[in-house]
Amino acid sequence: MAQPTTNIVRKHPSLDEQWDELKAQLINDKETAEALLRFARAAQDAGVLPFLTGLLEQKNSVLHILMEELNQDSVKKAINNGEQIAALLGNIPQNAFHNAIEALGQGLTHMGSLPATDSHEGMSIFQLLGSLKNPDIARGLRALLGFLEGFGQALATPKKS
Repeated sequence: MAQPTTNIVRKHPSLDEQWDELKAQLINDKETAEALLRFARAAQDAGVLPFLTGLLEQKNSVLHILMEELNQDSVKKAINNGEQIAALLGNIPQNAFHNAIEALGQGLTHMGSLPATDSHEGMSIFQLLGSLKNPDIARGLRALLGFLEGFGQALATPKKS
């Protein structure tokens, strides 16, 4: 009676055999061959081909490490916060966001060009009120007060979970 074979050694094809098989496949699909060649050249030129090769060869251990890192509470919170920031940015009208960023940049530039003052120097209420005569300061203050009003309204609104 014949005994089942239990010690079959699975032989991986040699590099030459793999190369011959790949050439045969690429000859039949020239589009894929050209795309693969362009990708390989670009990866080699960028210096990332050895990295990508190693990453693909060690995919199971890399995925295990990646999942361990992604499964930490701090990473989960960062991903959640990133989603919330993206949702916030998606809700802001584009022209309002553009205007606010442009104004912020101009304000920071102007602040940097002002002469340095003594940090202990105070400002009297009359100096503050006198500053409001400047239409640019008054406009900025009105914008900040409008922001604070909306911010306060949102804080008073019950949270939706």
